[in-house]
Amino acid sequence: MIIPMVGNYAIRASGDTRTPGLMVIFAAILNIILDPLLIYGIGPFPMIGIAGAAIATVFSRFTMLLFSSIILYYREKFITFNFSSPKSIFVSWKKILYIGLPNSVIKIILPFASGVITKLIALYGPETVAGFGVATRIEFFAIIGITSLAVVLGPFVGQNWGAGQFNCIKKGIQFSYQFSFLWGGIAFIILAIFGQYIGALFTDNPRIISVIKLYLLVVPVGYGMYGTLIMATSAMSVFKKPFHATALMFVQTFVFYIPIAYLGSFYIGLWGIFVALPISYFILSIVSRKILNHIIVNNKENALMVSHI
Repeated sequence: MIIPMVGNYAIRASGDTRTPGLMVIFAAILNIILDPLLIYGIGPFPMIGIAGAAIATVFSRFTMLLFSSIILYYREKFITFNFSSPKSIFVSWKKILYIGLPNSVIKIILPFASGVITKLIALYGPETVAGFGVATRIEFFAIIGITSLAVVLGPFVGQNWGAGQFNCIKKGIQFSYQFSFLWGGIAFIILAIFGQYIGALFTDNPRIISVIKLYLLVVPVGYGMYGTLIMATSAMSVFKKPFHATALMFVQTFVFYIPIAYLGSFYIGLWGIFVALPISYFILSIVSRKILNHIIVNNKENALMVSHI
């Protein structure tokens, strides 16, 4: 799982976003096909239940590992067995960890915040927790366009930065902001209208459905602002400002989201917990855009100074 993940990011960074996407789609389809065959023993396949689902997942991931390795070695020439000196290796590791460690902290912050909010929601009963769990999974699909664009924005910014095309960077980032608000607005309208019916697809419990409906009515208001936030932090990492990105996500979570959720729960109830998230997105999206614009301007000025030397 890890090698294709790292390899696919490397392939995207080279400018090819199509191949990694096709590999992921192929692996998912293979997994979907193998699951019922091995779980229920269809045709010549043995019926091995849950173990069959596990084997299907492992096999699909192995297939992606194989394809990714072939592309990385033969086409991209990214894999070599000619080892450099220890000094050059440590220099490379240092550069990678400078970007990677702060981003790892961001990956830790998000599930930690989810755990804190889940504990807070648990005070309202197990049905509320169940509704919250279903709603957040629906949300994953609702914002997939925004998160996908954030993934490819990094290579786009990096390539244009290397070419000195700062106008392209600004246009690309501006388009990303506009796309985030458009996607977020459409998602909000759909979920606000059909949230109750979507919830009914998962359960017939009216309490759980009401929680799903409330979440999908309140939180999607902030999807567009969430998009601008992750677009900005993604670009910051490319501009070698990963600590800025980490600090923004830290502030969004621990200074605004969690405290507002606790206050909202105390004064308003469950609605107050849910509204805390779009409020935190709104504040940090404004701050992140201003910081990123300042970073771009500074890099552009530095590039112009170097070109005149």
